[in-house]
Amino acid sequence: MKRLSLTLALMAFFVGVLLLAPAALQVGVQALGLGLMLLVWVLFSVSLSGARTPMITRYAQLIDADLTEAEKRYTRQVTWLWWGVLSALLAFKVWALTLSPYWATELIMFAVLAGLFVGEFYWRKRRFKQRNQGSFIAFIRTLSRIPLQQVLGYEHQRKEHR
Repeated sequence: MKRLSLTLALMAFFVGVLLLAPAALQVGVQALGLGLMLLVWVLFSVSLSGARTPMITRYAQLIDADLTEAEKRYTRQVTWLWWGVLSALLAFKVWALTLSPYWATELIMFAVLAGLFVGEFYWRKRRFKQRNQGSFIAFIRTLSRIPLQQVLGYEHQRKEHR
């Protein structure tokens, strides 16, 4: 819950900066946002290359190590979906850097990402009814407890356990 609160506070800070700060600071925040989005896109891209474990599959296996083959295929497809959406949003963000008010582009991007995140959760609940997946809030709490180092070091950890 503490991480979720910190994330929400940071998001509110960035939205406030975008709305109220001078133009130079706003450009810096835009560049930071673009850089972070590019980093996430690269992480998803690398996870989809070769024999690596796709990003969403990593999270799913860290939550529940006993995934069926159908669930592994599904998480790979969801990773590709996220990669596609991130690709489109990156292109949109670069194009939108010239627009004003650019804070509106941030709201559009946030709505798309939030919609995909929530929509995929409920689609998965419907697709895999046999799993007791709990509420959306419980899912967020579970995700927030997974250390990023564990997700990024997943391939290395997997090799050590073989």
